[in-house]
Amino acid sequence: TFDTYGCVTFTVLNALEKLAKLQFNEDWDLSERFTYIVSDTIPGQGNSPRQVADAVRKLGTLAEKDLPFDDLIDTIEEFNSPKPMTEEFLKEARKFLDDYIFRFDFLPLKGVNDIKGDNELFRDALKRSTIGIAVYAWAERGGKYFRPNPSPETHFTLLVNMNGEEKEVFDSYVPTLKTLDKDFYVATAMRFYLRRKTEEEKRAEL
Repeated sequence: TFDTYGCVTFTVLNALEKLAKLQFNEDWDLSERFTYIVSDTIPGQGNSPRQVADAVRKLGTLAEKDLPFDDLIDTIEEFNSPKPMTEEFLKEARKFLDDYIFRFDFLPLKGVNDIKGDNELFRDALKRSTIGIAVYAWAERGGKYFRPNPSPETHFTLLVNMNGEEKEVFDSYVPTLKTLDKDFYVATAMRFYLRRKTEEEKRAEL
């Protein structure tokens, strides 16, 4: 096994797949390799949420079946190829942009200065969108994950639920479902939006 350092790609695509399920009741399976490569993720280093989300917004997405991450991919070199991305795959990914509008923004958080207030913000935002959060990964005690203060943001994961003051995340590392303790502060959170284009919008683009 190898580490892709692709947590941002996995989280952004998980957010997108979750939106498709919630809004359209569709089961999407998107190619992590495609988005990882076209967003210029650096093996051993990672990427920023803005850069990955921007790559989806500008270049679209590819289906997992077209560029799979399966048992045959057993090195980071194989995962991170073809690079540069083929024109055929780029063209296929752009079809997503013909049908959908994908956008993102950042929540105005206070971080360590107002965890309770931010949790209220998260509860409200989760009613309308999926949310990626930057975290310190991972320090665990008593089955829950805590954030030492101070600590750097080393990882990006998907916030899926607020259980009282505790955050529940869907993560790209096992265990995939993690509970963050009530004092776990978040300083950076990205909110995602997805909608189908209207027929009028499609005609206007033609």
